[in-house]
Amino acid sequence: MSVMTASVMKNFRLWKFHFDHKALFQLSSNEDALTLPVLALNFRYYLQFNVKKDVMQMQIGANATYETEWYAPAYNPALGVFHSQRDEKYGNCPYIDVFLNIQWKRACIFIKAVNLGMGWPNKSADYFSAHHYIRPQQAFKIGIFWPFYVQPKRVSNFNPGGSNELGSSQK
Repeated sequence: MSVMTASVMKNFRLWKFHFDHKALFQLSSNEDALTLPVLALNFRYYLQFNVKKDVMQMQIGANATYETEWYAPAYNPALGVFHSQRDEKYGNCPYIDVFLNIQWKRACIFIKAVNLGMGWPNKSADYFSAHHYIRPQQAFKIGIFWPFYVQPKRVSNFNPGGSNELGSSQK
């Protein structure tokens, strides 16, 4: 069995606007053994600026993911394993989050609206991460990430919003 993948990533900046793009194309030689979405996209657009130089930095933006229809794997919690399923296809629906991230010295504060496009453009949207395991529906999240350890060097660009909020592992 073999898997062919091709990915492209293009991030660019126009003044204080950031445009991050990722695309993944993949094909499996044996769809019965390993099913994959043919195309997976991730777009992240945000405005980043200093509120107070060297004290507070802010990002306002949106993150969207999309994947073509595919047979997502099923999960067996009793065994703790994923397995193939052919009952239902998932995907073909965008998942859109809007975020506000503030880095104040070492503390990172985030506000996030999850899955704002729920039900758009499909009226029967399926937001599943695995067969019968639903992704978060529309929600509003507020949080803070504040490391209490000494950092060897200061990181000038923080990674908020999209897949993880300012370095935290929460989705």
